[in-house]
Amino acid sequence: MLHRGYYRVVQANYACELVVRTNQTAAGAFATYELAPRHASDPMLAAMDADCSADAVIYDIGANAGAYALGLTADRPDRRVIAFEPGPRAVRKLRANRAASTLEDRVTIRHCGLGDTSGQRRFYESSLPELSAFNRASATRFGASVTATHEVPMCRLDDLAAGLSPPDAIKLDVEGAGAAVLRGMQETLQTHTPAVFIEVHDSFPETTAAMRELLTDSGYHITQQDAYWRCSQR
Repeated sequence: MLHRGYYRVVQANYACELVVRTNQTAAGAFATYELAPRHASDPMLAAMDADCSADAVIYDIGANAGAYALGLTADRPDRRVIAFEPGPRAVRKLRANRAASTLEDRVTIRHCGLGDTSGQRRFYESSLPELSAFNRASATRFGASVTATHEVPMCRLDDLAAGLSPPDAIKLDVEGAGAAVLRGMQETLQTHTPAVFIEVHDSFPETTAAMRELLTDSGYHITQQDAYWRCSQR
């Protein structure tokens, strides 16, 4: 209940643009309408910042409100992030935080989901926003409820690649949809061999096993950390 109350206050803050605060992350500091510190000691974010060059191109798949996209570019004027986010509510937050941080020239937002097919898919907004997903079961974990549904575009990354700068690194955090996203980017992985950072969720063991198989078959070595994988071509 306390979490739901907090999220309602945060939503009102975004809507009215009342309070902007500086959020110090493990990579860099940016302006945000979020009211609590986020990702200050995030080990995957710190690893990405250390591994990526100052002028790297990074794909942030599952960008949410922008902690990775904005944190990775705030102190790196030549770094570029393409942020993919399907949730309409999260996209509004991401755009607001990007504007507050004046990082429009470094972060490009693509309002779509990524998977192994193209078309329109139903997206479930959760009362716990970070659980919002393309399936109801994910959006209703931990006692959460669905607050809205939307039809949003779904794309294969390989179908978009020709119009994008090639990635040096990819971050993947997509609430159980990781295997489908990887199946839709096989050509990108083979052609550009980006480093891949994946936040692994214990709630989705079958998806985790499928991701491991897909990455191994694509020639990637997986270094497993406490809460994430760093994957690089062998």
